[in-house]
Parts: sequence; C-alpha cells; structure tokens
Amino acid sequence: MSDPELHRRDPADDPAACSLCGVHIGAFGDEYCEGCARDIGAKPPLRRCEQCGDRYPEPRMEAFDVSPDEEYYPEFVHVCQRCYDE
Repeated sequence: MSDPELHRRDPADDPAACSLCGVHIGAFGDEYCEGCARDIGAKPPLRRCEQCGDRYPEPRMEAFDVSPDEEYYPEFVHVCQRCYDE
C-alpha cells in the first residue's frame, strides 16, 4: 500500500489549488476547497434536512427544538427552507 501523503499535490504548484489539501478549485475559487473551508470554520457546517434529506449550510436551515421541556441539553431537528415553506 502506498502512503496518500506521498501522492498529495503541493498547493504551491498550482495557484488555483486549495491551500490545505492541494485539490484543484479553479482560477476564480476561494483559497480553500469546500471540505477544508468547513473543517477550519471558514464556512458554516452542512446539515441534512429532516424532510427531504438534502444538505444545506446551517444558517439556511430552520431549527426546531423537539426535546422535552425538562431536558437540559435540547435536541434540534433541521429543515431546509424549501421544506419549511411547504
């Protein structure tokens, strides 16, 4: 088996590559790919809609508290805007 680190591209070789992982993101992309940006907190985490199953950034979701009143740690379900409007 080969080590994946040995075959990872150097971000400095490609100016249109992610600064962390080296994945090509295009000339007009950000400094980081989607995955790395979410890992370092530059973009909000993705949540899965409880209705349709699609994934969206957390700020674009509606959250509903479904925990009992006496629960110390509330439990939330997230629904996308499209399902919320229906």
